[in-house]
Amino acid sequence: MDVDLVAPNNVNALSAANNAEAAGYRGVWMPEMKHDPFPLLAMCVQNTSTVDLGTNIAVAFARNPMTTAVLANDLQLYAFGCPSHKLGIFIYGTGTTQTPLGNGFRCVASPFFRLGATSTDDFGDATFDVDFTHHPANAGPGAIHTGSTQHFQLWFRDPPGGGALTDGSARM
Repeated sequence: MDVDLVAPNNVNALSAANNAEAAGYRGVWMPEMKHDPFPLLAMCVQNTSTVDLGTNIAVAFARNPMTTAVLANDLQLYAFGCPSHKLGIFIYGTGTTQTPLGNGFRCVASPFFRLGATSTDDFGDATFDVDFTHHPANAGPGAIHTGSTQHFQLWFRDPPGGGALTDGSARM
């Protein structure tokens, strides 16, 4: 059995989650009503061990999409229209450019940062899950902060052309 918690403040949220866990509830859900549920859940996750924690309602349209992605550590990059079965890496940065590179243009200005390797599938699509808890997205000059605008682009292997790039995309 799960329980919905509507807590008037942080202290009440923490004690309510602890009480729900002690009473044997399976899950604790916090709706976004008076307070942002994410910081409350982050506090509760450090002080509970057996209950599932989640948002009952989180108002997405009132939030910047990048802010929600950073809070949830849930941003997936997607590139399409590439040749199938090609290795590549997503690059990102805060600025834009149009610099010739291989048989295309790099749209992400220097300094730019590289994410892990990926490859295109049978249809020429590539995905990459950005993990905001790992380098380079978590710290230093490549850190992605809540509310920041980042530009992403897939640079994939194309030996005859010396490399190719997808169109750039901005996420805020």
